[in-house]
Parts: sequence; C-alpha cells; structure tokens
Amino acid sequence: MNKEKKLSGYATIDKPWLNYLSEEAKNVKLSDKSLYDVFAESEELYGDGRVMLDYYGAKFDYEKVRKNVERVANALSKIGVKKGDYVSLCIFISPEVIYLIYAINKLGGIVNFINPFELDEVVPNNVVKVNSNFLFTFDMFAYKFKSIPKEKRPKHIISMSALDSMIFISKIISRFYGLVRYHVPEELHAITWFQFIDGVDSDDLIVNVSKGEDPAIVFPTSGTSGHSKGALVSSNAINNCLEQYSAQNNRIGVYDSCLCAVPMYHAFAITTGLHEAIRHGMKIVMRMPGNNLLVDAFKHDRVNHVAFMPQIWQTFIDQDKKIDMSCVIDPITGSDILPLELENKINDYFKRNNSDEVILNGFGLTEVCAAACVNTREHHKSSSVGLPLSKTIIAAFDPDTGEEKKYNEIGELCITSPSIMIGYVGLPEKTKEVLRVHDDGLLWFHSGDLGYVDEEGFVYYKSRKARSFYYQFPGVTRGANFKIDYSDIEDAFKKHKYIERCVAVPRPDKECFNLPVLLVELKPEFKGRDNIIDELKMHAEKNLLKHLRPVDYKIVDSIPLTLFGKVDYQKVDEMGV
Repeated sequence: MNKEKKLSGYATIDKPWLNYLSEEAKNVKLSDKSLYDVFAESEELYGDGRVMLDYYGAKFDYEKVRKNVERVANALSKIGVKKGDYVSLCIFISPEVIYLIYAINKLGGIVNFINPFELDEVVPNNVVKVNSNFLFTFDMFAYKFKSIPKEKRPKHIISMSALDSMIFISKIISRFYGLVRYHVPEELHAITWFQFIDGVDSDDLIVNVSKGEDPAIVFPTSGTSGHSKGALVSSNAINNCLEQYSAQNNRIGVYDSCLCAVPMYHAFAITTGLHEAIRHGMKIVMRMPGNNLLVDAFKHDRVNHVAFMPQIWQTFIDQDKKIDMSCVIDPITGSDILPLELENKINDYFKRNNSDEVILNGFGLTEVCAAACVNTREHHKSSSVGLPLSKTIIAAFDPDTGEEKKYNEIGELCITSPSIMIGYVGLPEKTKEVLRVHDDGLLWFHSGDLGYVDEEGFVYYKSRKARSFYYQFPGVTRGANFKIDYSDIEDAFKKHKYIERCVAVPRPDKECFNLPVLLVELKPEFKGRDNIIDELKMHAEKNLLKHLRPVDYKIVDSIPLTLFGKVDYQKVDEMGV
C-alpha cells in the first residue's frame, strides 16, 4: 500500500483496499448475462470430456448435464412455465437442483428457494405468497404442503428424492444412513421426477429469453414468526459478485475441484459451491452435510476448494484425524463469526497436515449474494473478514445519525455493490429499512452488523449480528440452519402491559447453535411483582412459534440506551446471558 498517500479518514473517500488490487481487478468488466448464459458458455471449459459433476459415484460430463438442463427446460415449458413465473424448490442437495436452476432461468422464470427445515407452519406460506403454480419438493418434505388450501395449492407438484441420481451401490449404502424414499400424500396429486421428464426431448432447444437484469432467484433469509423474508436477486447480482471475486483471486484453476455441500437454498451455496465452479470449469463434488463430510472430501475426493461455516470447520478439526491437506487451495469460511481461537486452531491443523494454507474469512449476507469482502492468500489479516470486492464499498455508519464513522470506529457495516438484491418479495417496508440511498446518491444495504474498517481497508466484525442469530433445529442434519430476527421476538413482547422495553439476545448452544434469551426492563409499577416470568412464558406460547420462544427471561433494572434513546447493543452484549 502507498503509505505516502494522505488519507481523509473515511473509507468511502479513500477506498484504501484498492491499493492492494491489480489494475485488472479494479477495472473488471461487470456481467450483463443470465445464469443460463454463463452455464452455456462454460461448455468450452469442459470440452475435453472431463467430469463436471460427481454425485456419490454418479459422474456427469458437461454434455450430460447440458442435455438434462435442456430436457428439464422443455418439461417446464410443457407444464406452462413462462417468463416471470415463480417456480418453488423445496429441495436439499441433488443434481436435479442444477438442472432446475438453469432451466428455469432459461425460460425467464424465477427460482423460489424454500428452506425445508423451517417449521411446518412456515414452509407452505413461502409458496402461497408468490402465487407459485409449480412446486418441486423432496418426498421427505412433501407433507409440509398438505395444509395449503386446495384453491391456493400449486397446480403442478413434482416429488423427488435425493436417491434419484445415485448409482445403485450408493442407493444401497444410503439406506444404512436413513436415506430412503418417503410416501407423498395422495391429496397433493404429485407426480414423480421421472414422470415429469418422461418422453421429453433434450434436443428440441427452447430459446433463452432471460436477461442479466431479470429477477432470477429468491433466497430465504431470516426465518421468522411465520413470514420468512425472501431476498430476490438478479442474474447480474450473482454474476457480478463472482466477477469481482475472481478478479481478486487468481488461484482458481480449470482443473480444480470444488465441494458443493451447503444446502442449495443458501446464496452461499450457489455462489461458492455451484455457479463459481461452473464459471471456471471446475469439477463439482456434490455431497450431503454430515459429521464426516470434510474428512471424506479431503481424504477420498481430494477436493481443492471448500467454503463452509465456522461450525463445520470446528467439527472437522475436532475429529483430529491425520489427513494429507496438500490438496487444499484457499479454504474459505463465512456466514458467521470466526473466533480468533478457532482461526488459529484451523491454521495449526493445516500446518500439521502438510498444508501451508490459512483459513480465509469473508463477510457477506444473502442480500448481497453472500459475499462482499474476503481475505485472500495474498492479502489477509488475522481476525478480519478481508478486503471489499473490487467494485464494492464497505463503510461503518452511525446507526443513529447516519454519519460515516472514521477508520477503526465502530458502526453499522453498510455495503454498496453491484450485487445488491432487488428487494424482499412482498415486503416493501422491510426492503426500505435495509436498502437506502445515501447523500452520495448510491444505494446502500444496511447489514445490521457492527464493525469497522481500518486504514488499510480491511473490514472487522466487532460483535455478532446486531439483529439476528443462527439457529438449527435439534436433531436435524448439520448445515440445515437459518437466521432468526431478534425483532420478531421483541415485537411479540413490546406491547405487553408489564414491559417498558425488552431485547432478545442469543445464548450459545452446542446442538442448536443459539437459543433466544429475553432481557426485560419492567415498567416501574410492575417491578417486584411475583410470577412475572410465568406470565411472560404464557404470552410467548400464545404469540410465538416454538423455536422463537425464549428459553430464559432475565429481569434487569434497565436496558442501556444510546444518547439518541435507542438500545445500545454493544452494552447489551456486555451484559451477558
């Protein structure tokens, strides 16, 4: 970095991270292509007949994947999918997800991803709210849609299984892990995947009508008290996120392999485990999450590129198995905070197992296609979440006044980027809360995260998500987690006659990641009253879904406020739970 350049003290003016970037990265050409365009153009990268996709021993080259995409596009057209239609996918991980994403995009449809691990009361609403007439669901999740009134139920329901694309021996082995076919309720009148594609020609090509600017995917974010938000993003947003990342990281090779094992309804999964791999001609190793996932990925599959949440890396190194890690290139973590202690433990594990790589932390949210800044092998700082992507600006702002903070001053991390979402589906007010035009005329996404930017441009978290936390249902496959908004819990209590103000905070939990605890400041006239907590519990049972009900209530003298009369979340964090 040029130390002689005089800094103004503000990240938005100086953009100090640009000093680390090549001219190519600074001037990267942004995309104006659809997701399908990018998929089609990758043919030349796989032109030597290499394996494009490995799914438990079932191996697909590009031509086989392409034919499946075209066949699915024809089948979708046959049942009436057209431009602008929402096609709902309640699917975990399988090759069929790939076919559907690119086929739907080719027709100009919108992929409406549904998190199948949300509560049964929540899942059906995510289909109804977009008036989706087309639903693809794993058979194990089909029962969740029985509650949809017949007049609002999708006209076309296609049932699938994670077993559909497996080779015979993998299907046999899967039975020992509880992966079987499930009965689909007859009242849904669903057809199977094989019935859906039966007799459909893959060579009868349909014209690609999608454009880069068109809405492409709805990603679920922040599971709430009945109305999870869906972040609608365009093809351009996804492609531009990856264009920026690729320009800053020249360690991605055509003959590399990439692990695709994050549930596909996560933006993180599409950007780091699927679409990025296809853009570079990498082999995609598709697997289900599990405790031995990374052990097998590195030991048997010799995967090069892996991106996973810190909790999954923690599970991996805790097994302390001796594995040759020389295959690893740029191991990435994101979606949650990486504690310094864990960062050091992972790096030590790499070093002890024949690798000089370091874990590379990044920062991003679904609303910006999962990546806004990242550490790279060439430029990284311990404890930071890296440098902003080349066409992205990240700065800290005072959440009360809106004024930009100087270097190393804590504020709300806000992002302006060519990868910002279009908005939350059907929630214009929520969209206005997080997407705001600043005085500079740029559209900024307000993350709700507290952090700062240093004078070299590296971004840091100061605390956990200011307004949300990760939750996983007990007993559910690792990786099947989602975010819960603090505000959804708080809103249920704010008008309670006893409460002056309240704040929901997370309590770390080994099985569920986090559990909600409610800090309560009582109105003066109710302080000292008996049975307060019992009444609050009864209130929660009537007004909140089970996973949102606080596991504990703490009555405090007062909840700390800022000078502007708003909750001081930094001081709240220091109070502990």
